[in-house]
Amino acid sequence: MMKVLVTGSEGLIGTSLCKELEAIGWTVTRFDIRRDPSEDVRSFDAMKQAASDVDGVVHLAAISRVVWAQQDPEACQQVNIEAIRNLTECLSQRQSATPPWLLFASSREVYGQQADLPVPETAPLQPMNIYARSKVEGETIVLGARSSKLTTSIVRLSSVYGSPHDHKTRVTPAFARAAAEGGQIRIEGRENTFDFVHVNDVVQALMKMIELTSKGENIDPIHLCSGQGTTLDQLASLAASLSNGKTEIVSAPPRDFDVGKFIGCPKRAKEVLGWEATTPLRDGFEKLVQDIRDLQTE
Repeated sequence: MMKVLVTGSEGLIGTSLCKELEAIGWTVTRFDIRRDPSEDVRSFDAMKQAASDVDGVVHLAAISRVVWAQQDPEACQQVNIEAIRNLTECLSQRQSATPPWLLFASSREVYGQQADLPVPETAPLQPMNIYARSKVEGETIVLGARSSKLTTSIVRLSSVYGSPHDHKTRVTPAFARAAAEGGQIRIEGRENTFDFVHVNDVVQALMKMIELTSKGENIDPIHLCSGQGTTLDQLASLAASLSNGKTEIVSAPPRDFDVGKFIGCPKRAKEVLGWEATTPLRDGFEKLVQDIRDLQTE
């Protein structure tokens, strides 16, 4: 069985992924500043120690929201770029017969606003904001680490949702919380369109990528998407329909640093991983609303 380090282990994806890895008998080293302030990806020494005896690393830790990166570019630079540079250096310095492997979580934001939808992985990278540019640079560092004999793979995530413990201001949990509790649903760009993917589906794809990467296969960027687009107006309407009439929908202009439309092509994920998203948005969103309600009654 493998021993794996998961950075960002306490986040939306990390929480579920760690459980899945442990369920198949792997030893998981969790690493997250929310768990322990010393578990900071910006600390070279902390990362080096955490990665000293693992077979591989799943690097999920990041400044993970576009708006946060816009508000604090320096933190984004440190967490999203310098940390992955430090991590690849730590892994490259390891003296072991079998070099460790690395799976890096990137984002569909790297594509920017594409003229043609759905977007394939071969589309040109056109990052529109600080967060997206940090992910492009992170991918470059990870691909370059292959010259140090590291096995590396890259996954691009697309609007992952599904946990009541996710950041409250992210669009999907924010809309679900309004449906569960009542209140205002604020739409910043009614026609903004995204490809939402449930966290359970994402974790299954990551498990397959981990399996292949741990066997020495370098996987070039694969995005995880459903191939289905949903406007924010449609998502807000779904939330309102589940709220027993307790919500108010308020429109606001779209932010100028956001990608307005993204729908990904799921073909490559199916070919390489044998994976496809299976959770319909309505089912996943309705369960999220119910999970939030259940937390209120505990």
